[in-house]
Amino acid sequence: MNIQINHMTSAMSRIAIGCAVALLAACGESTGSTNTASAPGITGTEIKIGSTQPLTGPAAPGYSEIAPAANAYFQYVNAHGGVFGRKITYEYLDDGYNPTTTSSVTRKLVLQDKVFAVFNALGTPTHLAVVDYLNSEKVPDLFVASGCNCWNDPSTHPYTFGWQPDYTIEGKILGQYIQQSLAGKKVGYFYQNDEFGLDGVKGLDQQLSSHLCEALAGAWEEPKLRTADGVEVREMLGVGSFAEAAVIDERALVKVETDLPDEQLALIGCGVTTGVGAALNTARVEPGSTVAVVGCGGVGQSVIQGARIAGAARIIAVDPVELKRKAPFRLGRKGTELSRLR
Repeated sequence: MNIQINHMTSAMSRIAIGCAVALLAACGESTGSTNTASAPGITGTEIKIGSTQPLTGPAAPGYSEIAPAANAYFQYVNAHGGVFGRKITYEYLDDGYNPTTTSSVTRKLVLQDKVFAVFNALGTPTHLAVVDYLNSEKVPDLFVASGCNCWNDPSTHPYTFGWQPDYTIEGKILGQYIQQSLAGKKVGYFYQNDEFGLDGVKGLDQQLSSHLCEALAGAWEEPKLRTADGVEVREMLGVGSFAEAAVIDERALVKVETDLPDEQLALIGCGVTTGVGAALNTARVEPGSTVAVVGCGGVGQSVIQGARIAGAARIIAVDPVELKRKAPFRLGRKGTELSRLR
């Protein structure tokens, strides 16, 4: 799958580069016998374009070679006369796949380097950070290297042009593969929580909702249990906590060994791991420190326990519910001072 996708990406990149040269030829064509400066970034001898690329960072392993390859082709065009006698200068800057960096380097390309156009800038979250700016400056934003549906909006972004199949279509293609190769299997999605991932989920849903996922579709809408008189019985957020018995959807269950004691199994619950992790890993509570915990429900109680484990000398429990404020005192230990605040 990865090999096929990489080959497809390379082929589409070649198409984009070819289209870019054709478009630059149209923009750089002169009606007279001598080339003249006709727009920012276009002189009698040069067409300057720019791009932002993940040359470093998390996306670099898959995409860092795209811009150098495009530049090699532009150099080939230049070696054969350029575009109506003009040479293409392609300046691509590293944004590390970080939208904040993308914003700063894009402004450098426009304001300092004065490029005629931005070509093949890569990334959905990164380019969303600059698409409004480029359109407000009326900079041609050509062949964005992203399949987000958001580039297909000429009324809002008339200077931005997408070009590759959108992620919804890719999601449908992936759904077709699942239907053909994994029929009868349960399927779970692991996706990036932004337009990049969510557009792909739309395609998967459209392709699979009436097939593999039919049994799971709408599982949260209709309750599975009712009382004898027809009253719906629903589980809270699909799970239960601090209960001897609870109604839980099968997707929220994890099979465990029967010989493990309940008091140990309880430690792998979401509230426990989230709360203790917040104290140990996020807040990095140190021995002897004072810790204030705002909200002493299931997760808050676990934050308190995490602070205790880390060696906090004083823990302040803040909650408007008296029962929750009292709970830490029942769970307290010698050597730890606990205070309650309304």
